Amino acid sequence: MEKTVSREDIDDLRKLFARYDSSKTGVIRPEQLYELLDKTRFPISKTEFKDFLLKIDPIGRNAITFDQLLDGVKIKAGNTSLRQELINAFRVFDSKNTGYVLVKELIAAMKGLNAGMREEEVRELVEEADFDNDGRIEYKKLVEMLFELDG
Repeated sequence: MEKTVSREDIDDLRKLFARYDSSKTGVIRPEQLYELLDKTRFPISKTEFKDFLLKIDPIGRNAITFDQLLDGVKIKAGNTSLRQELINAFRVFDSKNTGYVLVKELIAAMKGLNAGMREEEVRELVEEADFDNDGRIEYKKLVEMLFELDG
């Protein structure tokens, strides 16, 4: 049975996250995340947690932000669209939360994922997606364009 993530759930998650982020760095460790989820109406088994963590932290930074937590809970609850899931995937590579992915961040991420692409292939991909020719991808714009082409 799918659950929805309500405004109240988000507020509760935000409060719990703040408690676990006692040093106020804006991130928590995976073990803290597991404990946090257990205190919500979105508990997760250890087996499920590995997949959950891979979805929200695929390159293994082991530093989970509130946005990553919320994205993961929404995916788990089943109320995230494909469009939003793609945006969430790009957010993982947006280390400074700017709305953009820099060429060097994308190259580092692709290397970390062993995506099987050479650096020049990644650069070509970025250049095609870099609408403003400024060396970065505005990922929300890219996702919207992909859906326009598909629809």
